[in-house]
Amino acid sequence: MKVTFKNVKLRKFCESKSSSKKLRARLADLMAVESVQDLVYGKPHPLKGDRLGQFAVSLEGAERLVFEPSNAQIPCKEDSSIDSAKVTESALYLLEITMTEQEPLFTPEWVSPPGDSITDVIEERDWTQAQLSERLGYTEKHVSLLINAKVPITEESAQKLSRVMLNIALN
Repeated sequence: MKVTFKNVKLRKFCESKSSSKKLRARLADLMAVESVQDLVYGKPHPLKGDRLGQFAVSLEGAERLVFEPSNAQIPCKEDSSIDSAKVTESALYLLEITMTEQEPLFTPEWVSPPGDSITDVIEERDWTQAQLSERLGYTEKHVSLLINAKVPITEESAQKLSRVMLNIALN
């Protein structure tokens, strides 16, 4: 199918080398098929609500490519859903690249600095910072700096803390 664009800016972005590899692949897919139903990659799906008559394919993360057929009238099935097999008009009108609205998996109502959490655990276990430093393989000074946010918690230190905390929970 032929792909047309909502505006020059969108066309230039989609055709630029700075656009993602996945976006360029989805555009190639759109140009290669005879109908929307023939699309395989990017989880193609019709949109609903105020976007009825439009389709989307997933790009990366929450990004999606939104398009609609250039058919004068959107072909529908008896149940009023879009008949994607009949969306075969020679052109698709590419509308936009959007982010899907996703519910965050977890939104805490409070935040605790890592040092406070570490302190809580060592108090629960009746440990000293010296005992924690021994278990972590760090100096007492380094553990003190970690607790007081004077040094960053690196991936390595996070993994060590995790292992020590898991062992604490199991013992």
